[in-house]
Amino acid sequence: MYERRNVEEARRVLKQWLEKWGGKYPKLCAWVETNMEEPWTFDRLPVAHQKHLKSTNLLERFNQEIKRRTLVVRLFPDEASSLRLVRAVAAEQHEEGRAAAT
Repeated sequence: MYERRNVEEARRVLKQWLEKWGGKYPKLCAWVETNMEEPWTFDRLPVAHQKHLKSTNLLERFNQEIKRRTLVVRLFPDEASSLRLVRAVAAEQHEEGRAAAT
């Protein structure tokens, strides 16, 4: 969906994806359907701005840190506990970014 030329094409691909996986993963598909418009904000920017915003290094680092922490825990008692861990990692990385900026 992210490698499409425009938002309309990405929406078509998303619709196909939701039809394919909606029966097996209804909760995930409902979440994706609710939250998918936000990432496409990037595609609405002028092309001249897009080339400066293309890096996903911070997001990749964040995902890597979540993976590292969840491997230590291995099994969460419920969904709320896993969300607490993700929030804690996000807060920690936010503080590190603020400290580095000053």
